[in-house]
Amino acid sequence: MSYLKSILISILVVVSCSQATVYYVDSKTGSDVNTGTSPDQPWYSLFKINNTTFAPGDKILFKCGSQWNNNQLWPKGSGTSGNPIIIDMYGDIDDGLPQFNGNGAVVDVIHLYNQQYWEINNLEITNYREGDDQSDPANKKRGIYVLAKDIGEVNHLHFKNLVIHHVNGLCGAGSTNTGKDNGGIYCEITRDAAVANRVKTWFKDLLFENCHIYDVDRTGIANDTAWWLRTPDDDMDWTPSHDVVVRNCTIERCGVNAVIIRVTDNALVEHCVFKDNCIKGEGNPQVFCYNTNNTVWQYCEAYQTPEQQTTMGATGFDIDGRNKDAVIQYCYSHGNQRGGIVIYAAAWTSPDIAQYRTTLRYNILQNNGLNGIRVYGGVKDAVIHNNIIYTDTQQYFPADRLLYHVHIGDVAPDNTQYYNNVIYNLDPSTYYYMGNSTNNLFSHNVFYGSHPVTEPADEYKITSDPGYIAPGSGQTGMDTLEGYRLGWDSPCIDSGTQIPAAPYADDFWGNEVPFGVIDRGVHEYRPQPDNLPPQPDPMGWSLPPQPAGSGAIAMRASKAEDENAVEYYFENLTDPSHSSGWQRRNYYCDTGLEPGIEYEYRVKARDLSPQTNETGWSQPAAATPEALPDTAFSVFERFDADAENNGWVNMSAGSTEFAYNSGRWLDTTICRDSENRALYYVNLPAALDETCRFWWEMDIEMISASYPYQLGLFGVFNSAQPDNNHSVIADRFFFDSYAGSTRGNRHDIFGYDDSGNQLYTVSEPYEPGIAYNKPVRVKCRYEYDSQSGEGKASVDVYEIDPVDGGTGEWIMGSGGKQTVIAAQESLSFDVFGIGNRTDGSKICSNISRIDNVYFSTLHENVSETYPSFGDFTIQGDLQPDDYVDYRDAAVMAGQWLQSCSGPDWCGGCDLNESGNVDVADLEILVENWLKIR
Repeated sequence: MSYLKSILISILVVVSCSQATVYYVDSKTGSDVNTGTSPDQPWYSLFKINNTTFAPGDKILFKCGSQWNNNQLWPKGSGTSGNPIIIDMYGDIDDGLPQFNGNGAVVDVIHLYNQQYWEINNLEITNYREGDDQSDPANKKRGIYVLAKDIGEVNHLHFKNLVIHHVNGLCGAGSTNTGKDNGGIYCEITRDAAVANRVKTWFKDLLFENCHIYDVDRTGIANDTAWWLRTPDDDMDWTPSHDVVVRNCTIERCGVNAVIIRVTDNALVEHCVFKDNCIKGEGNPQVFCYNTNNTVWQYCEAYQTPEQQTTMGATGFDIDGRNKDAVIQYCYSHGNQRGGIVIYAAAWTSPDIAQYRTTLRYNILQNNGLNGIRVYGGVKDAVIHNNIIYTDTQQYFPADRLLYHVHIGDVAPDNTQYYNNVIYNLDPSTYYYMGNSTNNLFSHNVFYGSHPVTEPADEYKITSDPGYIAPGSGQTGMDTLEGYRLGWDSPCIDSGTQIPAAPYADDFWGNEVPFGVIDRGVHEYRPQPDNLPPQPDPMGWSLPPQPAGSGAIAMRASKAEDENAVEYYFENLTDPSHSSGWQRRNYYCDTGLEPGIEYEYRVKARDLSPQTNETGWSQPAAATPEALPDTAFSVFERFDADAENNGWVNMSAGSTEFAYNSGRWLDTTICRDSENRALYYVNLPAALDETCRFWWEMDIEMISASYPYQLGLFGVFNSAQPDNNHSVIADRFFFDSYAGSTRGNRHDIFGYDDSGNQLYTVSEPYEPGIAYNKPVRVKCRYEYDSQSGEGKASVDVYEIDPVDGGTGEWIMGSGGKQTVIAAQESLSFDVFGIGNRTDGSKICSNISRIDNVYFSTLHENVSETYPSFGDFTIQGDLQPDDYVDYRDAAVMAGQWLQSCSGPDWCGGCDLNESGNVDVADLEILVENWLKIR
């Protein structure tokens, strides 16, 4: 009998599937008198849909390009397991998604009540009405509202490929609940006021996938339930929803929260991006879960919460109150004003419930403001392992506390455990605060950079450089974090500890953990098996040895290819004491040689696999260093230590101050002041005049300005002058836009001759100016024009490549060389550095950070003299391959006699920026022929 029953059920299911109907709806050509069952006979109105009860397996397809305004979509009926009712689109997607615009005429644009087995896909939804008071309950608005009440299990509600935007619903201030049921998608479970009528209700298989939600108030995606109450020991009527998943969604510019997960078991949020949320509500994080079990957040990025006044919220991720066993893993939190991650548990008295066993692992928290990780209130037994907290001073929101434990009332965090984390701290103003939290444990962590006195004790800590490829180089996107991989020689490798009572997890990039002993940080390093030497074998020359300045020979090996990292060894066969030793760069500049003596070299390479496979030696090659005049020299200061120990002179004066920062830069506060000449300078090896040629550059980050005018000078000065407006060639910085001005922060080229006459050129474009807290590279040059008798100079400002520190895209400049010393006028200088303006009345102040200061009469680019420093290729390297040869001549030939303008200058072929590609440019190319980068 039971066998026959099963057969009959199967037949009924097949029959029901075969009877499923596809309905078509078109707002342009449809009619409600049509059958609605073919594209040629579409229905027209939502009224028709709302008054139809659909059967399992039915599809409701809306025509692309159609719009429905001021009405709600509420189709009736439910599907069954395996036969959901599907809402989707048809037609040409180039016409746009079917669009549903509530315009404030309805509370909910799409609504379901006590319905299950629905899939809603590929729609665009708005609900915006201009001028609505968002604190007035009458103006509640949502894109989609799902309500279940006293019905038991509600299955299979899927929302995929939706675009929901411009929903200006309620948006309560502060951390209140007002408006959290407004916004993009809200799924709610309520219950009858009469206890006898109540039925425990929950969602199962609630999916939000590939949705883009933006400009909604107050919340992007949220759920809630009336069945929420429990204590630590008694679930009472706590009834969680199951299999709630948010996947591949981008949610941005929500009034407050992007995602709220409440009262669930095993919820999953993954591969999502949360950006610029919390723009209207104080004290709120971008996303949080509340009163859940086993919620997992993974592979998500949260960034750019705006500035808020409260000390709560504005974080990337939040494990909020009443959760048990929540996990945040493989996530990236950056640029959030109030912190990277918070674990929070308030001190309720009825009932008193803590936050239990939260795990944070393999997350990257970069340059978040205020707090790296905050542990707040009654948090119990949290385990925080293998994360990175990176902070420097190049961020919009200043960091404050790297780790912050704080009590709420008389309840404080207890038994918080930190293992294998890396705190990479380049901001000396930061500190740690453990408050009155108890039983904190730190083991096998890395504390690198600045070490405040509040740094936690850790018997197995490492304080040396953790050896990342490019720490701090993360940009927008999970694919920009390769810089947090470990180098082959990192002290983090095989030096971590297994987490007590915790299973291993993969690392940030999905590598199995451990490989040997577990590593510290987010990367489990593993060298690739390798039994072959790098190629080419034997090693060759990319550019053979050649003279490179006074007593110096430079050379470059062919770039070695291998699965593992590679090192090079340049051997000086004439004087082995001048050999390079093993080094990572394939460039070597041998200095301190005797001019006029020939030196012979060879080079080989090896990989950094466990086998350290070596190539054979290259063919020997020789060169003879030159003796250069006294006026040929270079100066380069990287501020790896206090530059005053390297001969720099600090002549702070008045309100202008220069101070070395242990973060390895120079802090400057510069005031325009006619009574106090200030300089931070180094003496040049020889005094120079207007007939010379030289280059100078710096990296600078503008922090703030209290007055909209240029106050700083960067260039050459005359130490015998009583002020900084005689005998100066300088970049004058920065401006700061003000009312009525389009000239934002910029760098202009200025000249003051020996008589104090001033000539200058303003950089363009005026707009946009350079943003505060944006590091840029300023490159200047000066040369004497013997035909006109004028001194000419230029300034150009560039992005700094976040990965290798090299020079990036052009931002602004003077438009080529401009006259800064008039004909028949003179210039003399003997020092180089940074100073204040001394012409005009006192104005304070411009604050900035300066690094990588360079001056040379020899080489335009730092890397020609200091090859470890990333920079542009040498002038004339038009086919970028690190040296100038026939390939570059061919590029120039293609632009020959063409008219040019900046910043492109005919693809760089107009080397002297004269406006034409001509013989003068060819002479520069020939001058640099076969020179190395």
